[in-house]
Amino acid sequence: MSKQILKKFKLSQVTCLLLAIAVLSGCSKSRTDRDTLIIINQSVSPGEIVYLKINVQDSINIKELSVTINDKAALVTGMKDDLVQVMVPNLEPGKAKVKVVTREKKTLEAELNILQSISKNLFLTIKDKKITHVRSTASNNQFMQINDAGNGRRLSYDIFSEKNELLVRGTVIYPGTGIEYFDPDGKIHRTDYQPSGDFVLNIPNIPGTLLIKFYEADEKTDLSTEKGLSARKLINEITIKN
Repeated sequence: MSKQILKKFKLSQVTCLLLAIAVLSGCSKSRTDRDTLIIINQSVSPGEIVYLKINVQDSINIKELSVTINDKAALVTGMKDDLVQVMVPNLEPGKAKVKVVTREKKTLEAELNILQSISKNLFLTIKDKKITHVRSTASNNQFMQINDAGNGRRLSYDIFSEKNELLVRGTVIYPGTGIEYFDPDGKIHRTDYQPSGDFVLNIPNIPGTLLIKFYEADEKTDLSTEKGLSARKLINEITIKN
C-alpha cells in the first residue's frame, strides 16, 4: 500500500471517529436535557407526602403545576430542597401513575406504589344521641387514646374487630358541648349545650367489619380504671366496613 493511500485511509478513520464522537455527544446531551419526573419515595400511603424531582428546562412554579395520581387530583403542599411535595389522595393499594403538567403544558409521568393506609378518619354526626356515619377518608394519624379524667363532658368509645377483639379504646370531646368564653367585661361565660354536632374519629384501617360502641362519660369519671369504665352509659353503636 502506498504512503498516499495509507494517509488517506488514516484520515478517513479519524474522520469517522470524530463523527461518531459528535453523534454520541449529541445523543448524550439530548438525554441530559430531556424533561424528566423522578419520584423520591416510591412507596407511600394515602394521606402521606410524596416527593417529586421535576427536571425541566423551564422554571417551576408550584402554583402552576397540575398533579394527578391515577387521574385523581393531588394537592401540591409546597417545595423543599428542589423537591415538589404532593399529598397522596385516597387511592386503592397498588401501582399508580403520577402525571405532572407544567405551566408550559409539558406532561411528565412516573409510577408510584400505593400502600394500604394505616388508619381512617370517620366523619360522624350525633343528634339526640344517635350517631351517623357521614363519610370516610384515608389517614396515617396515630391513634389518640385519651382515657384519663378530663375537664368536661366526653364521648367514650370502644372499637372491636370482627372476632370481638377490643382494638382501640378512647375518648373525644362530646359533640355539641358548650365552650367557655370571655365577654367584653372580662367575665367568663359558657355557651349552652347543643344536643347535636359533628366530630371526627380516627380508627384502624383493618380489613373487615369494625364495631364501634359509644358511651357517655362526664368530667368526674376516671376512664383509666375499671370502675370508671363500668360507670359509662352506652348510647349508640355503629358498624364500619373497611
